[in-house]
Amino acid sequence: MPFDGTVPVDRKPDHFPALLCLIKARELIKKKHNWCKGRLTRNSFCGRRPQSYCGVGAVFKAAKILKIKVIYRDIAIDFLDEVARHHGYIEFIDFNDDDKTTHKQVIAAIDDAVDFLVAATDALELIPEKV
Repeated sequence: MPFDGTVPVDRKPDHFPALLCLIKARELIKKKHNWCKGRLTRNSFCGRRPQSYCGVGAVFKAAKILKIKVIYRDIAIDFLDEVARHHGYIEFIDFNDDDKTTHKQVIAAIDDAVDFLVAATDALELIPEKV
């Protein structure tokens, strides 16, 4: 799914806020100088350094900006953690902070989390509702 800023509007509403949260988080750290390791966030330094976030910190900030409830923010983080497990880590924050992990890999992992969330939502739509 290309990241052109558009989001399919037919997503299951229960997961839509989590999807928006991931997309906004990616936007917050799409430039390398807005991404960091070892801390959830780094404040700008007298205007000389831009605000930066780790992958999880970006999700927290995205949820705050979009006024997304904690439960949906946590769903977004759960999907990031699932991606991290595919890379051999327990949590996404460990993946982000590993010395070997690059900015490009973190962005790709967020893209994967979006894809997993969309796939999970599509799978949920296939399950018949109980009458």
